[in-house]
Amino acid sequence: MDTAMKRSRPLALVLLGSVAMCAWNPGARATQTDPVLVIARALGVAATGGTLVQLDATFPADDMLQQDIPVQILVRDLASGGTHYVRVALGGTAVSGVDPALADGLDAADVPALLASGTPLAGARVLYVAPGRVEFVLPPGSSVASVEVQIFLVYEGDPLLSNPAPLLDGATP
Repeated sequence: MDTAMKRSRPLALVLLGSVAMCAWNPGARATQTDPVLVIARALGVAATGGTLVQLDATFPADDMLQQDIPVQILVRDLASGGTHYVRVALGGTAVSGVDPALADGLDAADVPALLASGTPLAGARVLYVAPGRVEFVLPPGSSVASVEVQIFLVYEGDPLLSNPAPLLDGATP
């Protein structure tokens, strides 16, 4: 056997062993770098005190608290052409407004202007936030019909958007 092969054999065994240990280690997992935003279901129930909205969704609930990631929920009234909106920050505030850029839906380019617009909306408030679930109330008179809901946030300078989901009437069996 050649001397160079004899010297490189232990190095090859060490490298092979390292690769095997990494592949075998069940605790070694890749980590997610961007938050995931997905709405599985959006239900709304209109009542005299307001409209209760319940979202079953994937969003960074823990990161929102630990890293101060401002998760926002956009509620668009499609009956108005999609331009009338309510934006609820999971940190607590809600605003409403009209934005012609929302007529074709929310996209990443719309987010900076949307975050800078709107007037405070009395009667809207977040009731419950936990991993997988958000519940909030829209003021009395808010419609459940023809409404679309979307979650968004700005993470490391980039807007991230969930899928838009229709608000289903939770009072209908």
